[in-house]
Amino acid sequence: MKSKGFNIKQGTLLKIFALFFAFFLWIYVQAQQVEPIDNTTQSFTKVEIEWMTDPNYDVVAVTNQYVDIIVRGQSSKISNIKDGDITMKLDLRSYKDGKYNIKLTPQLPFGVKLTSITPDNIDIVLDKWITEEKQLEIEYLNELPSELIIEEVVLEPKTVKVRGTRGEMEKIKKVVVPYNLELQGISAVEIKPEARDSSNKTIDKVLINQNVNVNLKIKYRKWLPVKATFNGELPEDITYTIKPARIEVFGQKAELDVITEVFTTEIDISDIKKGDVIEKEIAFQDNLEPSSPDYKTVNITFE
Repeated sequence: MKSKGFNIKQGTLLKIFALFFAFFLWIYVQAQQVEPIDNTTQSFTKVEIEWMTDPNYDVVAVTNQYVDIIVRGQSSKISNIKDGDITMKLDLRSYKDGKYNIKLTPQLPFGVKLTSITPDNIDIVLDKWITEEKQLEIEYLNELPSELIIEEVVLEPKTVKVRGTRGEMEKIKKVVVPYNLELQGISAVEIKPEARDSSNKTIDKVLINQNVNVNLKIKYRKWLPVKATFNGELPEDITYTIKPARIEVFGQKAELDVITEVFTTEIDISDIKKGDVIEKEIAFQDNLEPSSPDYKTVNITFE
């Protein structure tokens, strides 16, 4: 009989325990199903998609650069959200070149839940970075003053390293040193090169981390009339014409500023008669030279 009484008490305690357990379980379930009365939602538009890639690769195309995000949470948490608390960052360091579809999951503050994100996925294209050595050429953005001529252009270095994704590098037609003669004058200057495509448009998405020293060697030039030099006076009944009547010469600026004409070597008038055509050299002063071999001599016709 004692054994039976013990079993009755034990069964009663178990029933009471089970009843309390069921009651508290019901309260817990109800609490999970009912939202706090102070919950609210908030929209964040044009959240920029940021990414981190392997240094040898870069994102070259993406279907969307921004997302719209709606979050929910307690009013106190939502109202405390600051700029930068909600971000959309992608870790692409394990991705190589190719096209990928990426599911988007934003980074949210603790206690804030995601309601929606639009779009919820994007397509991206990664391309590999490459480096190539490119030959340089100068590009004049305007013309020299008429009295100047460029004798020689010295570029140092003559080549530069250009770095970019494979697709951008394939667009390069030439790498130029843009030289503004009006702004930079004719002295030695440092200029940043630019990569150009087949339409001569600058390709901004490649890197050239080196300036180029440009030194122009300039000649001054001037057109001067040619005068004949005789060892005496020509007879009054003889006249002459000179072809070319003017020639172009190179020289120092100071000398060209004062010189107004050039002369032939001396002509012996005793040998001159009407109808003669003779060729004579120009007697150039020191530091003067003809701009063309054709201007070393002139033809003189006597009439």
